[in-house]
Amino acid sequence: MEERAKALKTAKAEALQAKASEVEPEQRTRVQFGDVVQRPPIFSREALKLGARAKSAKPGMLAAKNLADYASKVQNAYEEVKRKRREASQANTLGR
Repeated sequence: MEERAKALKTAKAEALQAKASEVEPEQRTRVQFGDVVQRPPIFSREALKLGARAKSAKPGMLAAKNLADYASKVQNAYEEVKRKRREASQANTLGR
């Protein structure tokens, strides 16, 4: 059984070698390990559309124009959270 598995494995490897040698490296559409490429891969139209869509997307609120604006927004958000917690804890102590 083991010999048969080895024979099948070598037959597959030989078939792949023969198929690879039939096609010239310049004609292959997919790069193999060890190939030397002269240019980056050409992307499909769908990939180019996705890239353009990602670049044109509006930045979120986190992308502030300068760091001071962002820092003040974060501080205000933390102060708001603290205020709500204080109100909730006062409501709990009054309700007892």
